[in-house]
Amino acid sequence: MNFSVPPCLRGELVFAFLVLLSGVALAQETPGALVEGTVVNAVNGRQIPRAMVILRDFNGGSSVGRADDTGHFQIKNVPAGVYVVSADRPGFYTEKRKQRQLTISVPADGVLGNVLIKLMPQSAITGHVADEHSDAVQYAEVMLLGWEFHSGRRMLRKKGSAFTNDLGDYRIFPVQTGKYFLMVSYNARAEWQRALTSASAGDVHRSDLASAPVFYPGTSDFREAQVISVRPGDEFENDFLVLMRPAVSVHGRVVNGLTGQPVPHPVVTASWSPVPAGVEPVVAKARDDGDFEIWGLPPGPFTLTSSSPEEGSSSYTGETQIEVSGLGLNNVEIAVLPDFDVTGHVRIEDVEKASIRRVSLVFTIMSGQSTGSSAINVAGPEFLVAARLHPETHYSVKAANLPGNSYLKTVKVAGNDVPANDIVVHGRQTEIEFTISPNGGNVDGAVLTSRNEPVVNSLVMLIPDDGIIDPSAILQVRSDSNGKFNFRGVAPGSYRMLAWEEVNQQELLAQADTLKSFADQGDMLKVEESGRYTVYPKLIPAESAP
Repeated sequence: MNFSVPPCLRGELVFAFLVLLSGVALAQETPGALVEGTVVNAVNGRQIPRAMVILRDFNGGSSVGRADDTGHFQIKNVPAGVYVVSADRPGFYTEKRKQRQLTISVPADGVLGNVLIKLMPQSAITGHVADEHSDAVQYAEVMLLGWEFHSGRRMLRKKGSAFTNDLGDYRIFPVQTGKYFLMVSYNARAEWQRALTSASAGDVHRSDLASAPVFYPGTSDFREAQVISVRPGDEFENDFLVLMRPAVSVHGRVVNGLTGQPVPHPVVTASWSPVPAGVEPVVAKARDDGDFEIWGLPPGPFTLTSSSPEEGSSSYTGETQIEVSGLGLNNVEIAVLPDFDVTGHVRIEDVEKASIRRVSLVFTIMSGQSTGSSAINVAGPEFLVAARLHPETHYSVKAANLPGNSYLKTVKVAGNDVPANDIVVHGRQTEIEFTISPNGGNVDGAVLTSRNEPVVNSLVMLIPDDGIIDPSAILQVRSDSNGKFNFRGVAPGSYRMLAWEEVNQQELLAQADTLKSFADQGDMLKVEESGRYTVYPKLIPAESAP
């Protein structure tokens, strides 16, 4: 069968055909280089098969390939540029610190070979959990806990966990390199309730056994817990012994701390005091007369907390420490209080020089079970302070975003000088006074390598040199694209200065002893009022960071 094409369409068809051919040719001749190499285990040097290899440029582009059964990979048609190289394979991870990342420069064409990608092997923590009768404990949660610094305070955070199986065995995987606390928690109360889900009166059949959390190497007192150090590829094994004890109850009452009257239907929880994190608190059963009962507890120390909304939207809270014996505990009283009014003013030294129109004060909770911060804005020219703080709670305060070299010089509570990191109010009406001085120090400089090359985004610290490490008092900035930094409004005093090439900031601040050992190596700097200083701080390389 013959087809004829009208003359008017022949030119268009020829043009379309040529465009199609040119598109195919362009697809076949996409410019770029061939990148090839090998993926290996960073610990033993063995080749890692079938890992996904990713090349990422600094403009959001990427090229992807996969290693073969021998760990060798080839990625074709990679555009010229600088790339960060990573690989992904179950059981392994790529080091995230910038100075330990692999960077390559790909030419416009040709072959870039012998690229060696080293993956860190994940670690695992395994073991067995049994009771005093050598019976396997099922459904126990084994947790890895690590220190972090959040909301002005050091806290333990869960870094990994696993539940025991019917044989009492557990395996936490994957685990990355680091220092951890290892803890097991068995909630006999919850397991008892789960077993009685089909019972019509489950609350009547109360758990007869309870157990306290246990830390490695076998203690329920967190002060005696030991840190485990996990290295790449480790198989750390630890068995736990969980001691079952007769469960006991705590009875008490929640009262209004101002009137002494019972608080109806309060919310009450009990937390195991020696454990800073990881264990769910037990919730009490409360009545409308303020009485409460918490059952299914093991003997030991607990923190009881209570909250209740009263008088409209005001929240009343309180907490108390108790020691529960093998017979339980009765007649516990928790007094809840509202936040108290704090009034006063901000005094500005040398008002004309300071040129301050507004001050933002940030209060951070430093004690108790609660965490968090609150801020108030104080406007001139009166600079009157009106805040609400909880009684007997310790707070730190900072004056944020002050202009020039202004800094928070002094704090007075009820006429007494107090540290800015330890503010406590006692009465319902408390006077507080803040003094702002415009005569703080100014410290600038640059972070440089041993070859005098600028270090970008380095964490620079000014650490008060007073014998202890208070993370809330450490001044911190990041270096810019030229390695330069500037601290304004530095309070007069003695400091140690350090710069970190790459470090986990939150974990570092949570390790006071480790940070102090580095701070002792830092450069000394004495800052005086209105002093100006240029410093080139000691650089801690990424590989030396904790």
